[in-house]
Amino acid sequence: MLEPADQAQDLNLSYASLAEAARRFSRPGRDGRLARKGPDIRSVPWWRVRVLLAISQVRPAAVNAVFSAVMLLLWWLWARDLQNHIPLLAGILSAGYALRLGRLALRAVPVVKALHRAARAPAPVPKRYVLLPGFDDGLVLVLFPTHGGPEDLPEASLEVNPPGDPKHPWQGMPPPVGTLELRGWWDTAPTVVPWIDGSPLWPRYPYERVNLDDQRERDYFAALMGRGQQRGAGGIR
Repeated sequence: MLEPADQAQDLNLSYASLAEAARRFSRPGRDGRLARKGPDIRSVPWWRVRVLLAISQVRPAAVNAVFSAVMLLLWWLWARDLQNHIPLLAGILSAGYALRLGRLALRAVPVVKALHRAARAPAPVPKRYVLLPGFDDGLVLVLFPTHGGPEDLPEASLEVNPPGDPKHPWQGMPPPVGTLELRGWWDTAPTVVPWIDGSPLWPRYPYERVNLDDQRERDYFAALMGRGQQRGAGGIR
């Protein structure tokens, strides 16, 4: 019976093979470098970072709360006497959205703060990476030891958001293969942020070490390779 590492080799999940799949992945970024937008995250609070503010859900929760208050006040001062219930209904509906988004924000803000702290952590850890398209319009960084060869197997993976803005998410894509820096805290539940070309790629999910004993993980990486090959043939839609 084959050992897990032997099975991975049979699936050809080596650095060389994954890198080849990544290079087929068509990237319409302007110059292959991450775009620098907004203030330096190392010198501003987290709510000044556009991506982190979006993840936190604070802005839509606040907007809905303010709109609800305005509609309810309008109904109380004017529309109530006219038997016009539209502002009241709009206020109640917006209040419901504000409560739902507020609950999401209560869970998201601690995560955002942890990412912001991690992105500014000292003593970065260098890694080789291969960048492949994910399964939900995201990207997957497959990580390898810095010093190694083409037959190295993956040691970790990290799903990240595309580097661009919502209208042009793929703008400023980094190279498909290269070296990055991981900044963060390496405790029992690592919280890390990868930096490429001096800019961060914000994680969608926690850093995960690869366990090649798990057939599902081997299937996952094989599917990523196939997705990279399919995207490379047709580009990003």
